[in-house]
Amino acid sequence: MEIMELFLVLVTAVLLSALLDKALPHVAAPLVQVAIGLAMALALSISPVIEADTELFMMLFIAPLLFYESKELDKAALWKDKGTVLCLSIGLVLVMMVLVGMALHFVFPGIPIALCFAVGAALGPTDAAAVVALARSTKFPKRIEGVLAAEAIFNDATGVVAFEFAVAAAISGVFEPAVAAGSFLAVFVGGLLCGAVLGALGNWVTTLVRNGGMVSMTFHVLFEIAMPFLAFIVGEGIGVSGILSAVACGLVFDLGSNGTGADVSMSKIVSNGVWKVASFALNGIVFVLLGLQLPNGVEAIISHDVDTVVGFSGVALVLGIVVSFRFLWCVAIAKASRRGWGDGGTDLGLLRTAGLLTFGGAKGAITMAAILTMPSSMSGRGVLVFVTSCVIVATLLLANVAMPRLAPKAETADADEQRRQDEARLYILRLVLARLREVSEEYDADAVAIVAGEYRERIITASGGALGDKESRKLRLEAITWEREYLESVARADGYDDKDIEKMRGYLDQKEYYYAERPDWALKTKLGWKRMVSSTLSWAETFAVSLGFPHKRDDDIRRYSDLRSKCAEYALKKLAQRASEDVDNAERISSLIRDYRLDMACTLAYTPQLEDVARANAQAAQLRLEALRWEGELIEEQLDAGKIDESTAKAMRRTVAVIRIDAEDMI
Repeated sequence: MEIMELFLVLVTAVLLSALLDKALPHVAAPLVQVAIGLAMALALSISPVIEADTELFMMLFIAPLLFYESKELDKAALWKDKGTVLCLSIGLVLVMMVLVGMALHFVFPGIPIALCFAVGAALGPTDAAAVVALARSTKFPKRIEGVLAAEAIFNDATGVVAFEFAVAAAISGVFEPAVAAGSFLAVFVGGLLCGAVLGALGNWVTTLVRNGGMVSMTFHVLFEIAMPFLAFIVGEGIGVSGILSAVACGLVFDLGSNGTGADVSMSKIVSNGVWKVASFALNGIVFVLLGLQLPNGVEAIISHDVDTVVGFSGVALVLGIVVSFRFLWCVAIAKASRRGWGDGGTDLGLLRTAGLLTFGGAKGAITMAAILTMPSSMSGRGVLVFVTSCVIVATLLLANVAMPRLAPKAETADADEQRRQDEARLYILRLVLARLREVSEEYDADAVAIVAGEYRERIITASGGALGDKESRKLRLEAITWEREYLESVARADGYDDKDIEKMRGYLDQKEYYYAERPDWALKTKLGWKRMVSSTLSWAETFAVSLGFPHKRDDDIRRYSDLRSKCAEYALKKLAQRASEDVDNAERISSLIRDYRLDMACTLAYTPQLEDVARANAQAAQLRLEALRWEGELIEEQLDAGKIDESTAKAMRRTVAVIRIDAEDMI
C-alpha cells in the first residue's frame, strides 16, 4: 500500500474512533482503535508490514507524546512520591526486561536473546492516561492517579532507552554488561540534563520576547510545539537520550511561567487544545497500526514454523509474568508506604491498592511504537510483534474490566459538593444577565439582546447538564409541558397563526432536548435539520439584501416574542401554584422561576432589520467583552467568599478566556 493511502486509512480510522469514544464511554479509546484497525485489516485485506526508521519514529511519535505528558504532570505530587515513581519506572522496568526476555527465549529458542530482551524492555512502558480515563464514573484516588501518570512518563523513557540498547546489541551481536550499564547511565543522566537546560532556555526565550513587547500567540504556541523535536534532535546530536531530553524539557518548560495577562492565558488554552488533539491523533495512529498488524502476527507464527498453540502459550506466559510480577512489586511498594493511597490519606487496603497500581500499568502506544521500529530483517520479528500486540490488547482489556471495579465509588458528599459548585456557576451567569438588563439604556437594544441571548443559552446548557438531579430535570420538563399546554390550547384563540406556533414548538423542542436525561435521537435529528434549514435561509436572506433586493419585514418576530412571553407566563402561574403545594422542592422551583423571569425580561419584542445587523453586532462585541469582565470579577468574588473552590474557579476562568478569544476576534 502506498504511504499516502495508508495515511488516509489511519486518519479515517482515528476520526471514527473519536466518534465511537463518545458513544462508548466505558470502553477505552485504545481498544476501540485496535478494533477498528483489525476490522479494516480483515474487511479490506490490508495488513501492511510496518518497519519504521527508529530515529524518525521516535522523534515524530514518542518525543512529542512524552513531552506533552511531562508538561501536564503534577510536579508537586511527583516530588512527594519520587521514591515510588523511581522504583516503578526504573527498577521494575529493568527487572521486567530480564524476566520477559528469558521467558520469550525459552518459548522461542530460535529468536536471539538480545531481541527477546528488547521486547522485554518495550513492555516496560505503561499507558496510564488511557486507563485513568476508564474510571470516569468512579472516584479515582488522586495519589494513585499521580503515581501512574508519573510512572508512565519515566518508564516510557527508561524502556525506550533500554530497548535501543538491546536492539543495538542484537544487530552488532556484542553485549558487554559493564560497558552497557555505564553507557546506559551516561545516556540517561545526560538526556535529563540536556532537556532541563533546553527547557530553561526556552523559558528565557519566551520571557525575552514578551519583555520586548513582541507578544504573539502564534509564536508562543508554535515555539512550544517545536520544543520536543528540538530537545530530541539536540539530545541525539550530543550522544545522549533524545527521549529523556524531551521528557526533561517538558518538565521544565512552562509557557505560563514567564508572564501574566490575557495573552498568556490565551496562549496556554490554544496550546493545550493543540496538544490534546495531537496526542489523541498520535496515540490513535499507533493503536490502529496495532490492529492492522494482528493478522500479520498469525501469519508470522506460521511462517516461523511455530505451532499456533506454542505461539499463544508464549503470549499467555509473557502476560502472566507482566501482570503477576507487577502485582507482587506493587504489593511491596504499597506495604512499604507510610501514607494512605486513598483521597485524604485514607487506607484502601493492601491488595486493592496493589490491584489499582497493577492494572493501571496497562501497555500502550509507546510499547507498540518501539516494537514497530525493530528492523524487519531480524529473525522472529513478526512473532515478537504479534506477542507484544496481544499483550498490549490483553492488558488494556484487563484494565477496562478491573479498574472501575477496584476504584472506590464516589461518595454522596462529593456529589453534593459538585452540585454546589454547579449552582455557583449558574448564580454567576444569572448575575451577569441581570446586569445586562440594567445597562439596556446605555447600549443599543439589539446589542443587549444578542449578548443576553448568549448568556441565556449558557444558562440553559448549564442548567440542563449541571443543576442537576433528576427532580430538577423532571420539574423543568414539566414546565415545558405547561408551555406546550398554552401553545396548543390557547395560542390560536389569542390570534397567533400556524407559523408563530410552529416556531414556538421548535424552541420548546430545543429546551426539552437540553433537559432530557437521555435525549431522543429522533428529536436530535429533527433539531439538527431545523438548524441547518434555518441557517441556510438566514444566509440566503442576508445575501439577497446585500445584492440590493428589497427585504420585506412584518410583525412575525414581534408576535413570536409575545407568544414566547405568554407561554412563560402560563408556566410561571403553574410554578407559583406548585411552590405553595410542594415545600420539599421549594429551592428547585424558585431556581426555575428565576430563570423564567430573566428570560422574559431579556426577550425583545422585535428583531433588528438586516441592514442594522452590522451596527448591532459592533456594539454587541464591545458589550460582550464588558460582560466577560463582569463574569471574571464575580468569579473572584465567589472564590474569596468561599462559594467556589480553586479548581472550579480555574475551570470558569478558562471558559471566560476561551470566549474572550472569539469575542476579541469579532472586534
